[in-house]
Amino acid sequence: ETQRVAEYWRKRADIAEKAVGDLEGALSGQERLLQTAQRDREALISERLGDCSASSGSGTSSQPAESFPSVPLWQLVQAHVANLEGEMKVHSLQWRLRVKEHQAESVSEKQRNADYEVEQLRKRLHHNMDK
Repeated sequence: ETQRVAEYWRKRADIAEKAVGDLEGALSGQERLLQTAQRDREALISERLGDCSASSGSGTSSQPAESFPSVPLWQLVQAHVANLEGEMKVHSLQWRLRVKEHQAESVSEKQRNADYEVEQLRKRLHHNMDK
């Protein structure tokens, strides 16, 4: 019976370790996506600011109507929202990873306790058989 309990916790520890590894991989991928979204957003902002400063810095009031910034405001908003979504996903995955790491540690502790108990029972059995 104790052997089955130890095996149960061993399997649970393996499952927990795999879940932690999966979450670490997901977090890493989401962090890369967030970095890309941040670079894209910064590039759009820089382009928009460059367009605005170029059109206002010319000093002529007879600017043609087509001299609007090449980056529409909706595109900046969309890039900002994508960045915020990425940050939320990263934070969510970080919390989920912390919880899974805590669960994995708890399961590992239970596995160690069960293994210790099995070892103690084996020692007692061998000791009783030697008598």
